[in-house]
Amino acid sequence: MTEQQFNQQLDQILGKIENLPDAQRKAIMAMAEDTRKQDQAIRAEMARTRDALDDWRLLQKYRIFDAEARLREEQAGRPNPEDRC
Repeated sequence: MTEQQFNQQLDQILGKIENLPDAQRKAIMAMAEDTRKQDQAIRAEMARTRDALDDWRLLQKYRIFDAEARLREEQAGRPNPEDRC
């Protein structure tokens, strides 16, 4: 479900809640607002997770590139700069 679809459905639900008696409306409105806040929090956390995964993928590609470069250097008979220490 997209964010737009979620918000449309939640708005429809809130519209129906407006027709309820005051005692019921307050409790249900609070739950609906909590639902909206939780949805926003989940979406934000998913975005952070995607960003972290993208960073991890980039790091892995760099490590593979580095390992392949070291292997090529070793096969070419060049000394490894880290071996000087």
